[in-house]
Amino acid sequence: MSQHHHCHARGCVRRVPPKLLMCPGHWRMVPTPLRAEIWRTYRPGQEVDKRPSAEYLAAARAAIDAVADLEAARDRRGRPASRLFAPSLFGDGDEGGGRADG
Repeated sequence: MSQHHHCHARGCVRRVPPKLLMCPGHWRMVPTPLRAEIWRTYRPGQEVDKRPSAEYLAAARAAIDAVADLEAARDRRGRPASRLFAPSLFGDGDEGGGRADG
């Protein structure tokens, strides 16, 4: 198993512990109710056995989308967009199946 795990915010390549979804900066952008839902649906050890629940994956996707929406709005106001790429929680497209830990 790889010891490298990255923030799942789109474009972020910061390393985070496998049980975490995002780096601290992006996590603070997640609306409070979504943060609570992430932790409510998180099962300790899911980052090891790679078997998160469908509820966790839905909450994670919502959190990732929320951060992306906030960053897009910021970028429309003239701030440069990130040009970095990070592995996606859900693979390379709209389909699920990517690494789903943390």
